[in-house]
Amino acid sequence: MSEIFDTKDTLPLPYILIETDMFKFNYIGLQKGQNEKSIKYGVMGDFSIELYDNERINISEKIDATVGDVYSFYKDLETMMKNIQGTAEINLFDVCLNFTAKKTGIIEVNGVYKPFINFGLVKEIKFGFNVEPNVLDNALKRFKTLFDSLAEIQGNYNFIF
Repeated sequence: MSEIFDTKDTLPLPYILIETDMFKFNYIGLQKGQNEKSIKYGVMGDFSIELYDNERINISEKIDATVGDVYSFYKDLETMMKNIQGTAEINLFDVCLNFTAKKTGIIEVNGVYKPFINFGLVKEIKFGFNVEPNVLDNALKRFKTLFDSLAEIQGNYNFIF
């Protein structure tokens, strides 16, 4: 029988993956209760999203994403940024993020957040803004650091979905 062990994150938590003036996408840590056997099949982590716009919106919630979901998004983002063209998207139960490189070099970000708890009349929050490519260049470095760290724990880069 495999014992549950406490795997330590080597990154400062929460670890900000993408940060803009209106939005943060964070890695908040390894999921508890993983054991030696389960980690061989794929490490599990938790992620969150923060939305803020002056005083109108201020949300910080854990989202329903697997390490594999986020890794796939990272690889798509990396491909998009290589030539500043195309789209990278992560589409989850509670959040959808779409990053599109425009011919002008600007990255258009669109998203929909659907909270688990119905906040009165609010069933979803849509947001959109533009970012400079350097914002995502920095994010790609942070994604690489995260996945290098998780691959070291797991023993490979085959992240589960």
